[in-house]
Amino acid sequence: MKRSHSLEKSLDDVKYEQYVNNLHDRLPQLIDPSEIDCKRWPWELFQNAKDTVVKREKPEERYVDVTIRYYTDSDGKKKLYFEHNGDQFTNKAITGLIWKFSAEKRNEQTTEDGLTRDKQSTGRFGTGFMTTHALSLTVDVSGSLFHDDPEVMRNVSVDFTLHREGPDDEAYKAGVDRTEREIDENMDKRPIPADEILPTRFTYHLNKDSSERAARMGIENVRANAAQTMLFCPSVRSITVINEESNVTFKIIRKNNDERKDVVKETVFVEESSDRNEPITRRFISMEIEEPSKEISSHWKAKDRNLRLHVAVEVDNDNNILPIPSTSPSVYCSLPLIGFESMSLPFYINSNDFEPATERTSLYLKKKRFEIRTNEETDEEEQFYLQSGINWSIFERSLSLYESVVDYLIDNGYNKRYNLINGLGNILNGAWGVETKNCLASRFILPLRNMLVQKNLVKTSEGYRSINSDVKFVECSKDCDLHDFYEICKTIYGNNLAIEDENENWVALKWGRFTFETDFDEKKPESENLAIPTVKYDKVAKYIEDATCLDNLILIIENDSDIETHFDAEQLKEFEVLRKLQWLNKFYEWIAVSKITKLADNKIVPNRLGYFCSTEQGCDLKDASDIPTNIFDFMKRMEIDWDKNLLMEGVQHITLTKETKDNVIVAIKNRSKEIRDDNYSSDDSKLTKLLPLLMALPYTEDGRPQEFYEKRSKILSILKTVFKSEAEEVESETLELKAETWEDSDKWLMSRVSTKLANRKHLDVISAEDTEEQIASKYCTSEWLSDIVSFMFDKGYLHLDDITENGSSDDVLSIIPNRYGNFKPINLLYKQGLIPDKLLDDCLKDTGFDIKEVLLYDGFVLNEKAKITEYQITTLASKYNEYFDGEDNDKKESVSKFLLHLVPECGEQYKEIRNLYDEYNNIEDTTINIIKTSELSIWKGAKDYMIGLLAEKASECNNIFTIGKVLKKNTNKELTNEQESECKNLGMSWLNRLAQVIKNGKVSVKEDLLLIPDWYGNLHPSNEVIYDGTILDHYKHSDNLIKLVDSELWSHFHDKKNGDDNMTSTIVHPQYVFAKEFQNNTDEKLFDLVDRLVFFCSEHNSTEWKKLLKRSIKTLLDFFESNESTPMSSSIHRNKDDAELSRLFPETYKNRKNLSYDYIYDAETKARFSQMNDNYSSDEIEILIENKNFVKKILQSSELVPIQKIIEEFPNTDFTSILNILRREQGDFNLERFLQNISDDRKRDIGDKGECYVYEMLCSSFGCNNVTWSNYAPNDANARIVSFNGKEYRLNTTSHDFDFVVSHNGKNIFIEVKTTVGNIKCSKDFPLIFETKEWEWIDNLQNQESLHYIVRVFDIEGSPKAYFLKQSLFVE
Repeated sequence: MKRSHSLEKSLDDVKYEQYVNNLHDRLPQLIDPSEIDCKRWPWELFQNAKDTVVKREKPEERYVDVTIRYYTDSDGKKKLYFEHNGDQFTNKAITGLIWKFSAEKRNEQTTEDGLTRDKQSTGRFGTGFMTTHALSLTVDVSGSLFHDDPEVMRNVSVDFTLHREGPDDEAYKAGVDRTEREIDENMDKRPIPADEILPTRFTYHLNKDSSERAARMGIENVRANAAQTMLFCPSVRSITVINEESNVTFKIIRKNNDERKDVVKETVFVEESSDRNEPITRRFISMEIEEPSKEISSHWKAKDRNLRLHVAVEVDNDNNILPIPSTSPSVYCSLPLIGFESMSLPFYINSNDFEPATERTSLYLKKKRFEIRTNEETDEEEQFYLQSGINWSIFERSLSLYESVVDYLIDNGYNKRYNLINGLGNILNGAWGVETKNCLASRFILPLRNMLVQKNLVKTSEGYRSINSDVKFVECSKDCDLHDFYEICKTIYGNNLAIEDENENWVALKWGRFTFETDFDEKKPESENLAIPTVKYDKVAKYIEDATCLDNLILIIENDSDIETHFDAEQLKEFEVLRKLQWLNKFYEWIAVSKITKLADNKIVPNRLGYFCSTEQGCDLKDASDIPTNIFDFMKRMEIDWDKNLLMEGVQHITLTKETKDNVIVAIKNRSKEIRDDNYSSDDSKLTKLLPLLMALPYTEDGRPQEFYEKRSKILSILKTVFKSEAEEVESETLELKAETWEDSDKWLMSRVSTKLANRKHLDVISAEDTEEQIASKYCTSEWLSDIVSFMFDKGYLHLDDITENGSSDDVLSIIPNRYGNFKPINLLYKQGLIPDKLLDDCLKDTGFDIKEVLLYDGFVLNEKAKITEYQITTLASKYNEYFDGEDNDKKESVSKFLLHLVPECGEQYKEIRNLYDEYNNIEDTTINIIKTSELSIWKGAKDYMIGLLAEKASECNNIFTIGKVLKKNTNKELTNEQESECKNLGMSWLNRLAQVIKNGKVSVKEDLLLIPDWYGNLHPSNEVIYDGTILDHYKHSDNLIKLVDSELWSHFHDKKNGDDNMTSTIVHPQYVFAKEFQNNTDEKLFDLVDRLVFFCSEHNSTEWKKLLKRSIKTLLDFFESNESTPMSSSIHRNKDDAELSRLFPETYKNRKNLSYDYIYDAETKARFSQMNDNYSSDEIEILIENKNFVKKILQSSELVPIQKIIEEFPNTDFTSILNILRREQGDFNLERFLQNISDDRKRDIGDKGECYVYEMLCSSFGCNNVTWSNYAPNDANARIVSFNGKEYRLNTTSHDFDFVVSHNGKNIFIEVKTTVGNIKCSKDFPLIFETKEWEWIDNLQNQESLHYIVRVFDIEGSPKAYFLKQSLFVE
C-alpha cells in the first residue's frame, strides 16, 4: 500500500519548512558579509572539491586541480567561478546542494590518505557552503552526473541555478522549486564522451559592491594561504587564480613529494604569478604524527582512536626562517581557520581532529577538559573528554613536535632564529576571554616560551646563545637612533648583546611577564613566567646612578690604541676621567637628540666634586659662569651656598648650562621661601633675614621693564614707612635679576603690612598739635590707606577673600574703614548709595542699628577690584520696621517723630499722622526735611507705631472734650459753653482724622482702646458702641429726643418698666467719620424707646413731673411736625398720618393731637383756637397749617435771601405764585428737592454723581489706567453703590485732599471736584466753598511743582457741564 496523499504532503511541508529555516538562519547575514565571510568562502569550495577525490581507490588518483576566475562576461556583468576536476556529482550531493544539508554520513569519513575513520563528517554543501553566498544569492551550477536509470546508465550533463534570493518564505520555496525544474529541463543537454566526466563549476553573479569586495578578499586570501593549505591538503595538486580585473594570473603547484630529513620532512611548492618576473619557491620544514589519543577515543567512544597532528615552519632558499604573516592563520583543520588569526603562533599547526566552532572560525578552548559520565555498557564512571579537552591536548602535544623542528633548524644552521618566537609576544593580548587567556597562558604559551628561551636562538658576537644566558637586547623608541644607543650600551654590556643586525627583531618580538587572575588555579610559578630582558635608556641611567660618582663608573673600552703609554698615574687618572666624560657626553647627546626628558630625576650628571646629580626641575646643579659678581655677594648675605652646585667642566649637551641666571633666581626664591616658611622664627626675624632682598631694586638699564622698577620702588616706600626702624639698618642696592626674584617675598611683605595695618584697628587722625615724630607715626590716614589698598589690589597683593569675613573673624584682614574710621571686613561695609544723609542721623541709632557702622568711610576710594555694593534702602527700612515691631521702649516715640518729619520727594504721604502728633503735643514750629527717596517702606514701622501711640493717647483722654482741651492747651477746669463746644468740635475733628489714618493705613490697634465716641463724646472700645448715630441725621431735631430719654422722666419710666436700658450711650456720635459702619437700626431702637417712654408717662401722669412731661411731649410733637413727609400744601392730605412716623412711634404719633391739646396749650391758647375757628373756615385753616413749615424754613434760611425779598415784595401772593417764580429762576424747583438739598446725605449724593461724571471725562481723555480716584473702592463689599449714566460705582469716603490724580507726561495732576444741582444761571445762589486746609494743600502741591485743577460741575441731575480751573498763572 502506498503512503497516503496527506502523509506525502506533510513530508513535503516539513522538508520545505526545514529548508526555509536553514536559509533564515544564515542568508540575512551574507547580504552584507563580514570580513571573515569574505575571506572564508573559497575554502568552503576547496573543502567540497577535495572531498570528491578522497574515496578514489588509487592513491595517485586522489588529487584535484582548482581554478578560480574573476572576469567580466560578454554582457559586461562581473562574475566569478570556482572549478575543479574532482569526481562528478552524486544524486545525494545534488540533493544536499539544492536542499541545503550535509550529503555525507555522520558516522564515518574518508580522509586524505584514503582511510575511513569514525568521525563526524564536515559534510558537503551544508552550512559551510552557505558562506559562498557572500558572493551572490544566485549560483549557476554545472557538471556531470551518473544517471542510474536502466534506460540511461551513463554520465549526463547537469546545469541548473540555485535560486536563494528570498527574502520571504514563499520566495525561498518558489526558488527551490524553480531549481528542481531546471534540473529536469536542462539535464543531458550537453554531450559527454563515453566514460568521461565534466568539471564541476560554481558561477557567482557579482551584482553589488559587497559581492565584488568578497571576491577580491577571497582571492587575496587564497593567494596568501595557498602553499600552507596545499601542505596540509595533499589532495590539492594545484591552484590557479585568474583575476582578469587586475590582470594577474597566479598558480601554485607541488615540486616534490615530501623529502624526508631525519624526523622532519621538507615540502616544496612553486608559485608563478604574472605580477612577478620569476617563480618563487615555498619551502616548509614540518613534522607530523598519528598516534593513539585517549581524549579523542573518549570523546568519540571509540577504542584506540588516533590523533593526527602536523606542525611546520617555512624557510627560504638561504636557510632563513620565515615568520607567519599576521594576516594569515597559523591554525588549520585541514583548511585554514579564517577568523582565528588571534592565535598567532610561530609555526603552522594542522589537525583534522581539532574541534572547531561553527563554520570553522575558531576552536573550543574552555577551561573544562572533561566531565565524569557513566558508561552505559559497563555502568562505571569514566572521563568524557569535551571538545575543549581535545583541542587542549592537541596544542599540548604540538609542543614536543615544534621543539623537534626547532632543534632540527638549530642543528642545521638555519638563521633568523628570532622568527621561531614570532607572535608569542602578542598572542596573549588578543581578544580572549579571561578564563581562556589564563588557560592558554598556563597550558600552552608559557610552556612554549620556556622551551624556546633555553634554545640557542640569539646570535651574539661570540656565537648563538640562549635567551636565559644573560643575553641583553637594546631597545629604544622609533624616534631615537638605535645604532648610537647600541654603541653606548656595548660599552657597558660588551658580548652579552645580541648582534646589532638582529637586535631590533628580537625587541619587536619580545614578551613580558604574564599576569594571571588571582583566583586562577593553574598559575605557573615565576620561574616559568619569565620576560625577555631588554636594555632601555633608563637602565643605562641606572647603571650610572648606581656608580654614585665618576671614580666608580666602570666601562668596557674596546680600543685603547690612542692612549699614550708613557703617562704617569695622575695623567692616566685624568685621561680616564676624560674617556668617561666622552662616553657620558655621547649618552647625553643621544638623550638630547632623542628628546628624552624622563631621566631628569636620575643622578647621572657629575658636579665639580665628581658626584652624579639629577637634572630635575628645581635641582641645585647649575653653571654660574654668566652670573655677575655682586650676585654672589648678595647670595652670601642670603646664606646661599653654591660650591657644590656647579656642573663639572667638560660636560656637554646638558641644557642646564644655559639656564644659570634663572636658576640663581630659583635659588634665591627657595632661600626666601625657606626663611618665610620657618615656623620657629618670628616675623620680625624673618623680615631681618629677607631685608637684603626686600631693600634691593631691579636693574632698569638696557631697556629693562620700568613698570616693575616703579612697583618695587612703591613697595620699598611702604616698607620704609611701616617698618621704619628695621629698614634703616640695611642699605638698598641694585640687582640684575628678573622680577620673579622678588614676587613671593613681596607678597609676604605686603601680607605683613596688611596684618600690621589691621592691628591698628582704625584710621589715624592728625591734629594741629601733633609733633613731627607723632605725625610720622600717624601715617595711616584715609588718603594714605586708600592709596595703599588700591595699590595692593592692583598688584594682586590683596584679594577680596583676604578682607572678607566668611564665618570666622580670625582669618580676615579688617583694613577698610567704616564711617567712624574703624576697620571692618569689606563684606560688612556698603556704599551709602541712595540712602539720604538725613537717615544717617544719630537719633536713629536708638533703633539699635547704627548704619554708619556698615557704611564705607566718607571719601575713602576703593580699587575697582574691591567690589562693594550699595546699602539698600529697603534693607534699612526693614531694620527700622523690625525695631518698631520689637519690644516697646522710651526711644520709639522720638525715632518715629524724627522719621515722620522727613518727607519723601515723591510727595507727602504721612503729613496727617505728623500733624495729628504735632497738634496733640502742641508742637507749632515743625521742621520738615524733604529727602530724596521714593521708598515709602522706610516710614512703615514709624507710621504704624505713631498711629498706635496716638490711639493710646486718645484713649487716655476718655472723651472728645478732653482731647480738645489737650489740643487747645486749655487747663482751666471751668469753661464757657462756647469754649466747651469748641473743644468738643476740635476733639471730634482730631479723632476723626486719627480714625481715618488708622483705617487708611490699615493699622491694627488694641481692641480695648477707647476710640469710638458716643452721642455725648465719651469714648468706648469698638466692641461696645454699636449704633450708627448718623442715622438720626435723617431726622430733624433727633438730638432733642436723646435729651428727652436722658431727662428725669427716664428714672420714673425705668422704675416702673424695669428692664429697659437707656441706649443713648451706645449710639455713635453722628460726626464720627465711620459711624455708618455700626448697627444701622438706630432710629427704630431709639424712637421705640421714646414712644414707649412718653406714652407710658402720659398714661401714668403725676403732679411732680407734669412740667417735665409737658416739655417732653412738646419736644416730641415738634419732632413730628419737623419730620412729617406728607405734603401739607394740598388739602387732600390734610388729615392723613405720616406712614413712617406711624411705624416708628406707634403710640404717641397716632395720639399726637390729644397729647398736644392735653399737655401743650394752656387755657389762653385754647381760647385763641376757638376765636380762629370763628374767623376762618376749616379749609382756610388747613391751608395755613399745611404751608407753615415751608414758610418757616424759607424765612429762616440765610442762604435764600432772594426768596425772602420775593415774599417782602409780594406779601399778598399765595404760595403757588411763589413756586412759579422759583421755577423760572432755578429750573424745576419743588419743595421736596429743596428739602433734599439741605441734608448731608443729599449733599454726598450730589458730590458722588459729580465725581462719576468727571471720572468718565478723565478716562476718555487719559485712559483709566492713568487715573486714580481717591474714593473708588471696586472690591469693597461695604462701599456705597452710586448709579450714574447707566453704570454702578462703589465708593468710600476718604480723607484725601483731592479727588483724582492723573499721571500724564511724567507729572501728576491733582483734581478737586465741586458739584451743584443748580445751573449756570443761578451759580451765584450756589457759592463755591473751600476749607482752609484745602487752600494749604494746594499751596503745598505748587511748591512740589505738581499741577492742580478745581472742577466745577453744574446741573449734575439735568445737563451736566464741567469747568476746569487751574491753580496758578503759567505763560510759556
